[in-house]
Amino acid sequence: MEIAIALLCLAAGGALGWFIAQARSAATAERARLMEAELTAARARLFEIENQNRKSKMNSRPNALVRPKRSPPSPTPTSA
Repeated sequence: MEIAIALLCLAAGGALGWFIAQARSAATAERARLMEAELTAARARLFEIENQNRKSKMNSRPNALVRPKRSPPSPTPTSA
């Protein structure tokens, strides 16, 4: 009888341990999903900030590469 109770307690303990392990792995998977979503949002925000920074730098420095517009040459008098 004592052996049956010991085996029953062992089986109950094993089942309880299995349920706890399943709950922890599910919680870990959920946490990983949430962290991945946060990482994706952070990367998008970083991309947005980098683009704003790039645009700001381009607007703040003089455009040395852009040539000023020239007026068309004035017509020269032709000798007749």
